[in-house]
Amino acid sequence: MTDNNDERSAREVIERACPDEEIRKVALSILAEAIKEVNVYGRDKWTVRVTETARLVVGNYYVCTVRETGVWLALDDRFTKTGDYYPTMGELNSWGWMPDKQGEKGSYSNYKDKSRRTDFSINGRYSVEANHNDTWPHIRRLFFDFIYKAIYHGQPMNPNSPALHSQGMLKQMRHYLGADLPDPLYQPDVR
Repeated sequence: MTDNNDERSAREVIERACPDEEIRKVALSILAEAIKEVNVYGRDKWTVRVTETARLVVGNYYVCTVRETGVWLALDDRFTKTGDYYPTMGELNSWGWMPDKQGEKGSYSNYKDKSRRTDFSINGRYSVEANHNDTWPHIRRLFFDFIYKAIYHGQPMNPNSPALHSQGMLKQMRHYLGADLPDPLYQPDVR
């Protein structure tokens, strides 16, 4: 996509990336929820990037990417370290979320914190299925927890990221979903 402000180009990209309209609507709804969540922490903490699909970047991390069957997400990894009230990996798998495997082509199985030594996420794919309304609230909690961690414990945003923001994707999401989405602090001039 050459013009980040062009809504039609953004629509074409997202329709190719996620051709099934029902899945696309849920995936874009998840992306919209995440934009609203991260915006609570600051309008300068996020950007939407569009290349072959749409991605939400928080700090230095891709946190949500629209895919053909749903979304790719970064989750807070605390659930793998404690048995408190967090779901088990088996529960997540039964809810349609599968972690990326180390060494898998194009995968980021985890992200590191500011120190670049400690893993603090577990990343994978969430397939939108018929039981989405029951399963998503559990996964959303871990996803939103990671957004918080990315902002307060993660690596800062690359200075080049704001220039790559796609205002066209925000326009497309507003029209397609009928959603009231915020603009980032560094909103480019909109034509």
